[in-house]
Amino acid sequence: MVALGAALSGCFLVTDVDRFQATAPNTSRFYDLDFTIRGADSHVGEMFELRVLDETKAILAVFRAEPLGASQASFKLPASLPKDQKLRLIFWADHNFTGVYDRTPEPFDHSWFVDVDPFKPTDPADNVVKIVYDHNSQFVPVEGNDLGNPVQIAFSGLNALMGKRVQVRVSDANSKQLVASYRVTKVTKDALSATLPKVIDPGAGTRYLVDVVVDDGQGGGLEGYRFEQSTTGTGLSLSFDPTRDQNKKTTTDLLPL
Repeated sequence: MVALGAALSGCFLVTDVDRFQATAPNTSRFYDLDFTIRGADSHVGEMFELRVLDETKAILAVFRAEPLGASQASFKLPASLPKDQKLRLIFWADHNFTGVYDRTPEPFDHSWFVDVDPFKPTDPADNVVKIVYDHNSQFVPVEGNDLGNPVQIAFSGLNALMGKRVQVRVSDANSKQLVASYRVTKVTKDALSATLPKVIDPGAGTRYLVDVVVDDGQGGGLEGYRFEQSTTGTGLSLSFDPTRDQNKKTTTDLLPL
């Protein structure tokens, strides 16, 4: 027994105290969405839109890519999913190139849904809902009730960004909730415009934060622009020109596309 005690007296017990500390919960009111669609070979060159719906089928947020760009495409939509609600994602591809969801003319648009709840993280520190959806032929009607006014986007002076990927994100200035995002998968012309569903507060003077993020199409060469815009009585009208808006360029807090 003496020999054993002597042997133990020369040992040192090293404890990783951090292992026993509780993980701090993420206090944001919203989850981030990391959404991937796979196997969408027939939709690579088509417009793709995703909507976040609540239980009343109101559109809380919308994302659009023109075009989808690849058979496997991923989208990161920060602070887009309210934590205290049951949510559904409705998404569709403009298979007949009319610019809106419709069932005619043939070939009709393809559309799907997935409920968010099964994918919510169990770790209180994990704030990202990750969903990977495999393309299939189980189509459903596109739903979504407008809440307010549309987002109108106008880009110009894009010659310097030819071949790059550009995405604009629109978030409520107070809550920081993302309400709209629009992606140009590859810039091929100097100017473009788009109108997104009615997700903007109908009142005049509501403030929104706007991030315009640019990369090389693969996530490299990330750069961005940040500014604030207020609504009019008809919605939110955004204009962007990379030369004119050099004073809005930022290098901080840029999130990947």
